[in-house]
Amino acid sequence: MKRILSLSLIALALFTVACATTAVTGPANVSGMVTAVDGNTITITPAGGSATTVTLVGDSIITWPGGVPAASADIVKGHTVNVWLVPGSQNAARVNIGY
Repeated sequence: MKRILSLSLIALALFTVACATTAVTGPANVSGMVTAVDGNTITITPAGGSATTVTLVGDSIITWPGGVPAASADIVKGHTVNVWLVPGSQNAARVNIGY
């Protein structure tokens, strides 16, 4: 019984470390209003700024407020979004709708 508990705790610790290293952190790269949606690309315009086009990819994490899962089809013109990009690209790693 002690061995199973020990192995379970070790597995939980490893899982926690794995999740922490793959999590998207830091401030959003792009924030603003969705001004266009064209297939898997969205154009985001910050208040008083210039538009940025971002590509949604298969592993983009898309959520509603509170972390409720959403789909790329849920992003429509007029939504406000925060977008974290994959480093060195215009691909979205994470999109939060309606901040």
